[in-house]
Amino acid sequence: MAMKKKRPEAPILPEERFTGTVTAAGKQFPIEFTLFIGPDCRLRFDVDPISPQDHTVLCGADGRPGLQAEEFSLESRSDSGRELASEHISLSGWSYDKDGYRITVSAREAVLKCPLETPVAKPALRLWFRGYRSFRNPPVKTRLGPLQVFGEAESVGSDALSGGVVIEAPTAEPGAEWREQADALLDHMHWGLTLAHGGRLQAPRVDYAEGSTEEVTFYDGVGFRSEFPVFERLHQQPFIQALAECYERNGGALPADLRKSLDWMRIETTYDELRFVTAMTALEALVNGNLPKSKRGGTIIPKTVFKKLRKALDEVLDASNVLADYEPMRERFKKRISEINRRPLNDKLQVLFEHHQIPADDFTGNEIRRMTAIRNEIIHYGEVPDTVKIDDRAEPVDIMANIILARELITRILLREIGFSGRYYCYIGGRHDRTLPPIV
Repeated sequence: MAMKKKRPEAPILPEERFTGTVTAAGKQFPIEFTLFIGPDCRLRFDVDPISPQDHTVLCGADGRPGLQAEEFSLESRSDSGRELASEHISLSGWSYDKDGYRITVSAREAVLKCPLETPVAKPALRLWFRGYRSFRNPPVKTRLGPLQVFGEAESVGSDALSGGVVIEAPTAEPGAEWREQADALLDHMHWGLTLAHGGRLQAPRVDYAEGSTEEVTFYDGVGFRSEFPVFERLHQQPFIQALAECYERNGGALPADLRKSLDWMRIETTYDELRFVTAMTALEALVNGNLPKSKRGGTIIPKTVFKKLRKALDEVLDASNVLADYEPMRERFKKRISEINRRPLNDKLQVLFEHHQIPADDFTGNEIRRMTAIRNEIIHYGEVPDTVKIDDRAEPVDIMANIILARELITRILLREIGFSGRYYCYIGGRHDRTLPPIV
């Protein structure tokens, strides 16, 4: 396919001179600089000295500590015809030396437009990742054109530019909306591939080529390490196929609650307490957002029935003399009555398992109740307890085993929502292959 490349080793842009203007504090300032873009996709600016007056204004517009820093805009061009523009330039330093007044700038996001020596036959969009590992995958057919995921089969650092996803238009002129639609599809693939990767996938660069112009957008950021990847790097094609077909089948990306849950689970940390709490937050958000509509209320008995019960309980509390010395608590207890009809997480999961035909292996005992009890202890006391009480029994806590249980639940729900069936990595009792059966 067009635009498929291996991880670059040479600079993306050797040192090149640019001239342009910076807009800050409602004024424009001339600027000249040398730009270098290394193979890591990071932009390095070496700005020429500026006038003392401009230096004073720019430094004054940088904002105050504790407040959000103001971002400047930049428009510039090189003699070779390359254009660099950004609405997200920050002043990261200033100084004075023998050559004059200097500023140091950085770009959170910037767009570099370059003329191509050889025009491309069809428009193409490519999203790069950091630290992604994947064997060579064949293209997947989509209505927007062939799509392909690529990566490094060998080990790479979490911050290395490695792999991505590319789509090529089906025709030379796919229409004005093709780029926006292709971008939405790649965003969906980006989200899903974080599950395969086992961690957040930072996207440092997006390339769009059309005709004789290539537009490269750079994003600042760092890569994230892989933790509990769901698929072997040599066997990702079935998942990639299911992910693309899911987008086609749904007419777009999956609901926001699914994406939000995976974002919660992929928060990088070295604290097991935070690993577990974020996984449980992801799980509850995922369960509550994906219950069948008939069960969305999350109540044990219908609200119309419970309304009668609540009225009776309210009358008992109103008539009770036991609370005479604790009058402020009477109304508080009445407010708590509604909580007894809330469906516990264990029941919600059972409904979800049955509705979506999710295998309940490894979750037929007290696993969910134990995980909920551990989550509550961590939130209230800030540390992992040695034991939690289940049915008046003190059960020992293995926090890593429970982190894996929570992640496994999320993985099964997400895979089922995507429409995947097949082999994936399960980490319960040590990593091994597990097969998710097809929906029947």
